[in-house]
Amino acid sequence: MRNTLPIKAKGFTLVEILLSATLIGIAITFMLGAFQIGSESSSVAGSYTRGLHLAHEGLEAVRSIRDADSEDLVDGVYGLATSSNRWVFA
Repeated sequence: MRNTLPIKAKGFTLVEILLSATLIGIAITFMLGAFQIGSESSSVAGSYTRGLHLAHEGLEAVRSIRDADSEDLVDGVYGLATSSNRWVFA
């Protein structure tokens, strides 16, 4: 006895293979997109957190200088630096 499929069954199997390959391809594409978006979001969140910490540190430095009663400051553009373990305007 021969083990053969009728002609209609052979065509139906081909359609099933094409459909499943297409669905698997779409699923993989969506998963890669989700991974990329997650990775980018993680990077942005890390940058935001680092910026937040740096801004907080700058505010604390300015408060420290203010509390040290620095009356010899003149108008101008300043930056922050450390000198003898103290924050100073540079």
